[in-house]
Parts: sequence; C-alpha cells; structure tokens
Amino acid sequence: MIEGAVADAYRLFAVLSAAGLVTTGTLLVAISVTRHYRDRYVESVIGDLRPEIVARATSDDPEWVPWITELSFVERYVLRRETRKQLESVSGAYRENISTLAVALDIDTRARRQLASDNETHRHRGLVTLLLLDARLDVDRGIATAETQYERAIIARHMQDSGDRSRAVELLVEPGEPLPGFALYTLYRIVRQNPATLIRETPAWKSWDTTLVVQLLSILRRVEWVETPEVTSWLRVCLSADSPAIRAGAVNALEPYISATGSVPPRLDIDSVLLDPSIRVRAAAFRQLSDVDDLRTQELIRSIADREPSKIGRHVVATELDRNHPETDIQPPRWSINWRAPWDLEWENQPLLAPEEGEAERREVRI
Repeated sequence: MIEGAVADAYRLFAVLSAAGLVTTGTLLVAISVTRHYRDRYVESVIGDLRPEIVARATSDDPEWVPWITELSFVERYVLRRETRKQLESVSGAYRENISTLAVALDIDTRARRQLASDNETHRHRGLVTLLLLDARLDVDRGIATAETQYERAIIARHMQDSGDRSRAVELLVEPGEPLPGFALYTLYRIVRQNPATLIRETPAWKSWDTTLVVQLLSILRRVEWVETPEVTSWLRVCLSADSPAIRAGAVNALEPYISATGSVPPRLDIDSVLLDPSIRVRAAAFRQLSDVDDLRTQELIRSIADREPSKIGRHVVATELDRNHPETDIQPPRWSINWRAPWDLEWENQPLLAPEEGEAERREVRI
C-alpha cells in the first residue's frame, strides 16, 4: 500500500513537472513572438518617421513642434528613441537640428528629472543624455549629487568638452580611490592632451590608494611625451615611494621619455633603480633602461646584471639587451616552464620557477 502511494506521488510529480515545462515553454514562445512583432512594428514606425526627420533636419526651419503634435503617443515614444540614437552618431548642422528636436520632445527635461532620481541607472542615463544634447549642465549641482566614480566621470567628460580640464582631473582623483574603467579612460583622454594637467592636481598623492597612483602612472606611460618638468619631477619622487608597485609604475612611466629622447631624465639615479630591493622594480628597470642609447647606461646594466640574484631579473635583462644590443654576451637562464613577463600578470600570480637540473628547489622572495 505504501509502495503504491509512493508510485502515485512520483507519477503526480512527473505530471506536474511536465505541465510546468510545457507552460514555461509556451510562455517563452509567447514572449518571443510578442517581442518579434513589437520590434517589427517599431521598425516600421521608425521607417515611416526617418524620411520626415531627415527632410526637416536638413531644412533651414525644421518646425518640429507642429509636426510632433500631429503624431500619436506611440510615434512620439519611438521618435524619442530614434532621436537619442541619432545624437550618438551624427554631427554638424544636422546634429544641431536634431538637438532642437530633442528639446521639442522634452528629452532634456526628462534627463534633468532622471538626474535627481534615487535610482543610480536613471541618474547615469540622465547625465549621458544631457551630454549628448550639449545641454547646459549645472556642474556644481552635478558634482554635489554625484554618488559614484562613474557619475563623477560622466561629469568630468562634460567638463573636459567645455574646456575645464584641470577641474575635471581634480574631480576624478580627489577621492583618492581606484578609478573604474570608464573614469580611467576619461582621465586618459584629458591627460594625453596635457600630461602636466595631471601633475598639478597630485600634491596629495601620498595619501591616495596605491592602486590609484599606479593607474595614474600607467596613464603617463601611454601618452605621448611632452617636455614637462613637472612630470619628470613627480616620477623621480615616485621612484622613492615605499610601495614597490608605485616604484615599478614610475619606472614603466619613463617609457615615453626614453622612446622620445633615447636617454633618462636628468638627475635620475639609475644605480638605485637597477639595484632596487624589489625584483618587480628591477625587472621593469631592465626592460625600460635597455632602450637607452647611452653607452654608460648599457655598461651599467651589464655590470649589475652580472650580480643579479633573481632568475627573473637575469632573464629580463638578457632578453632585453639581446633585443636592443645583439652584441651582448649575457645568456638568459634555462627555463623548464613557460614564463611570462611580470607586467603581463599580477605579480602575486607569477608561476613558480622549476629548479634547473641538478639544483635544489629554491623559491625567490618577491616583494
């Protein structure tokens, strides 16, 4: 009797499961079909509206308001979507007329309401829309209401376009916290125009998060070198920082200077960089300074390489000198595993070196 009840329960469970799967499948199909027809309808509406948009946007007097009042609710909804989409891709006089269409559709008013929203996504969308419209954005109000680094980056992008680059940099770095991708790219766009803009806003960098300082140094590494004493002075200070990550970042940030001049900045203590207690700094120094044309620097690198205690260091210096100065006779150590350079991976994730034949296993201390 118990066995029969259990069997009935299993059959009921199977029937309910099958019914659930059928119901779920039916709902998914219904949603898919509904979205398909909705998208087709939207495309058909856009197809009807676009010729009129182009005709009016290319005329001297678009007369948007009378036309908009003749449209249905759905057509105005679709028109708002299409207007915002066009603002992202058009330019010139055509864009100016599309901006007036956006104002006629109250897109700017809606964006300002979104800017005051408690919803983070709505605030982001409002900020971006105002930037697309080139609408007057109350910068002070925007800064006061910004709650995330992403929002600060959006405002900084607007300030950059309006020419207030120094204040935009200050807005991004002032919290002293690591920057998310969009904010970092925004800062890069500003700094590549004038690297000294960044340096003027960094008097308090010693109190910042180490990651932020390394991010700023990585930006300097990727911008074209412009003769700016402020930059070289700051790099010399960073080379004496307590953090090995900052010192290594400062060494790598010398790359544009070395590429442009074939030398190192004046008053740079090459010996102390090549003899740094951290292997990650020494490896970066071997990598960057091997591009220096000065014979004294090359000889110094070779003499220090002879005393380099780390296999990683010896490998880097041998590889780089062989690439830049094939006449060198420094041979890299043999490796029994594939090794990647320390700037390709987080240092803590570097693979351990396998011992050479006949040598006891020895772990290097990585600072």
